Amino acid sequence: MNDPAKGLLSAEVILTGVVYELRELVMQRGVRSEEMIRIAGFFESAKALWIELVARDVVVRSAVAHRLKVLGDICPPELPEFRGRLRLAQQLVEEAADVRKRA
Repeated sequence: MNDPAKGLLSAEVILTGVVYELRELVMQRGVRSEEMIRIAGFFESAKALWIELVARDVVVRSAVAHRLKVLGDICPPELPEFRGRLRLAQQLVEEAADVRKRA
């Protein structure tokens, strides 16, 4: 990726999809089981990072990459597809940071 800003924007798009799909999942199933309690907690963690990115607060790419990694690490085992998407977002941010360092 040649434009460092696109890496962060791409990560935001991925995270937006994750947050909206998790929200829908929690709303459909409710928070009645241990599995859904874990998923609801994970949703809140993902939403916190998403709000920070969307608000365009001062965002340090290395911090975003680290938080995406942590989200991937704590992703409930019932949601492996979300873990993969978060890892992709992390990779895009890290690659954009590498391009920026070389420039």
